[in-house]
Amino acid sequence: MNKMDKYKAQIDSISFRKGFEDDVIRMMRRAAATKEEKAMSKKKTIRIAVIAAIIIAMFTTTVFALPLLLSPKEVANRAGQYSVAQAFESGDAIAVNKSITADGYCITLHGMTSGKSLVSMNEELREEDRSYIVISVARTDGTPITIEDELFWISPLVSGYETWIVNAWSLGTSASGIYDNGVVYYLYDCASLEIFANRTVYIAVYEGSMVPSPEIFVMSADGSISYRDDYKGIRGMFTLPLDPEKADPDAAAKLLEEYYG
Repeated sequence: MNKMDKYKAQIDSISFRKGFEDDVIRMMRRAAATKEEKAMSKKKTIRIAVIAAIIIAMFTTTVFALPLLLSPKEVANRAGQYSVAQAFESGDAIAVNKSITADGYCITLHGMTSGKSLVSMNEELREEDRSYIVISVARTDGTPITIEDELFWISPLVSGYETWIVNAWSLGTSASGIYDNGVVYYLYDCASLEIFANRTVYIAVYEGSMVPSPEIFVMSADGSISYRDDYKGIRGMFTLPLDPEKADPDAAAKLLEEYYG
């Protein structure tokens, strides 16, 4: 049992006596004193703050600490993609910073930026308009993720298109991964996702087959995509907040025509 598990066990084993809640309420009321009481010594103020902190900690039954995460710019710099790093500081960059906890993992979508002049991780795609996405994965129990770990697949999906038609492979995705302080970061490079901005664009995290399959995802009559109810693997689904005015249906159709022939 590691230190975090021991701490959780200690917290879970706490038994509160009858009337404890009333005592806590009275204690907090005393802490919210009048101006005259607030003017008392710093020593008493500090003591009350410490008591309040202890009470908050005692009521916390699920605890895990994640390290301070890198910014998209820092991830791009460490991946050697310096022009991408600069683009993440531009006004066109999209900051998402949303996390999903699933089966002991904390998956975070940091953000996205796009541009034609950015360096692609695939040399053959340098001149194309591309999107760059930063995602991180950490374990909620604090156990470091290493390069030897087998993790899961990450793919863009677009509403109205079957998942085996529009995905990381048809969008020409390449990726760079870095490990920092027990967290793995992915810098994804794919065909511009903004051309699909008139639809819902997802970033899906999943286990199982490499290509998103009907065994994992289902598309509703309105075109929205979700996980199957009977899918048992890790699941995480983010929606990119894209500007619909940047949509280019003609470019999207041409992209898919070039891929599928």
